Amino acid sequence: MQVLSFLQWILLLEFIMTLWCIGNFLYTDYNQHAFQVTLKTLSETGTKSESIQEIIRRSYQLADKYRGDSGQQEQLPIIYLGWSCVICLSTGQYRFPVSKKSACSCQSLKKEGMEVYQLVEYLAADDLTSASERRKNEYEHCSKIFPVPKKSACSCQSLSKGGVQVHQLKDYLPADDLKSASERRKKEYEHYKKREQTNKIILAPSNSPLRYPIHGVQVIPLNTILLPGLQIDAFLPKYTVALEASLGTFDIQVNISGIPGVQINGRGEKHLDIITDDIRVLNLILANTTYTSTLYSIDSLDIVTFSMDRYLAHIPVSIRQPPIVHLHDPGRDGNISSLVTITTKTFLRYDKLRELIKSIRLYYPNIKVIVADDNEKPEKIEDPNVEQYIMPFAKGWFAGRNLAVSQVTTKYFLWVDDDFLFTENTKIEKLVDVLEGTDLDMVGGSVAGSHFSFKLIWEEGDDEGDCLHWQGGGYHPIEGFPNCVLTGGVVNFFLAHTERVLGVGFDPKLYRVAHTEFFIDGLGRLRVGSCSHVTVGHQKKEKPKDENLLKQSQKYDSFRQNTAQQRRTKLALLYFKNWLSCYTRH
Repeated sequence: MQVLSFLQWILLLEFIMTLWCIGNFLYTDYNQHAFQVTLKTLSETGTKSESIQEIIRRSYQLADKYRGDSGQQEQLPIIYLGWSCVICLSTGQYRFPVSKKSACSCQSLKKEGMEVYQLVEYLAADDLTSASERRKNEYEHCSKIFPVPKKSACSCQSLSKGGVQVHQLKDYLPADDLKSASERRKKEYEHYKKREQTNKIILAPSNSPLRYPIHGVQVIPLNTILLPGLQIDAFLPKYTVALEASLGTFDIQVNISGIPGVQINGRGEKHLDIITDDIRVLNLILANTTYTSTLYSIDSLDIVTFSMDRYLAHIPVSIRQPPIVHLHDPGRDGNISSLVTITTKTFLRYDKLRELIKSIRLYYPNIKVIVADDNEKPEKIEDPNVEQYIMPFAKGWFAGRNLAVSQVTTKYFLWVDDDFLFTENTKIEKLVDVLEGTDLDMVGGSVAGSHFSFKLIWEEGDDEGDCLHWQGGGYHPIEGFPNCVLTGGVVNFFLAHTERVLGVGFDPKLYRVAHTEFFIDGLGRLRVGSCSHVTVGHQKKEKPKDENLLKQSQKYDSFRQNTAQQRRTKLALLYFKNWLSCYTRH
């Protein structure tokens, strides 16, 4: 009974596998000859040592024998030759592996007389293991482009009825420069579009026998790759397959000299033709077809066409030079001072600045503080861990930010205003945890218990430019950090990735009142978060009793006034520099 039960289970298993093969066959397109073959056990045929390649070859021969030479496209039945070894074969399932490129090595170049540096040898011996682990962790943390669907041109005009501030930016250009500025702007925009790679939408054909990659094919400039996944899934008397490129050439990495009935034209050229009557040979050649980039470009896109008869497919091939990896060593001890530098700018408020530094030293006695100083009469800040950079008088707010951040050597910097105060709730480590645990580039906190952030919503426009809308709040919570939201901009208290912010920069044209403009420049390039659980204090705004301090305060206020002319200049800059036609604030 036990034996019978065992055989029943085996028969049931065979029945299930047969149903799976039938289902897979029915799923295949009606004009394709998918065939399922169940092989006998190798022990029954006496070929235990036979390779899997030979098994597959015999299975094809068996299917060809059954189909005969009629050439009719008739459905093949399932052939039962035993139940011990079951293989379902079809042109849609048979794959040739794409070889993986071996890791690079400099060692062999020594023989050619080149200077070779094995960089691991230059690490301190007592820090080798630790530094390697920190480097690996940094590399894993070091790194998506989200396409915006195109729709009708945006307009801000209708929003004015709802009490929203609407700025038609063209109106802020000088009247005598309107025509000339518009022409210059259009010319600059055309040049910008040439430099920036746009995504081309590729539609997959329906019921096509062509199998091909639709995303992810990438080649380093002037290098060669195997084109992965190329395959034909159809049985025809004869096959004529073509590949064509504009920025590269094709070749094959398989020897076909001994195979009859195969013709290949265009090896090493931009157009390659493969002609054969054997589907197996064709797919073997396609699986070993290479693409070679012939243009040095750090970021280009080639659209390769893959065709057979009336079928046509487009394969995007990204020609891209990967940027060199740049990691920051957090140090052996992982101290916060090795990760973060505090930056600020001061102008006519040395008393405030000294109070800020005093509060920082209560909680972070050794952390470096960088001060950009554009006072008319500079005063030296006496602190061994303060770097003070003197600028021309009243050079400006964003120029000072650029200078301060440019001198940061740590992975992150914390920006604070010179009249802030550190408290027991100013935990830089908590902001570091957010950046280390996400793909954010910067994260803001709260100032004096007030949590402020805003969204920037962009809409595609027409020949007059795009539309941008400012709205308070955030987009959605950040997973794993319940006190944080994803947003578009934050207050002047934020922790940021140094290199990512330097890649955007602070426009020095904005030398007085400016803040949102930085986040506008960073839209689409910076991932921004805002957290309410980390707070910095704010010094009290009191009228100074000291006469000299009072004069300084009054002078400072005169520079901080957001005049009508300054607002006009900022809005005109948005029109030209950011290709915006209108800007609204909700």
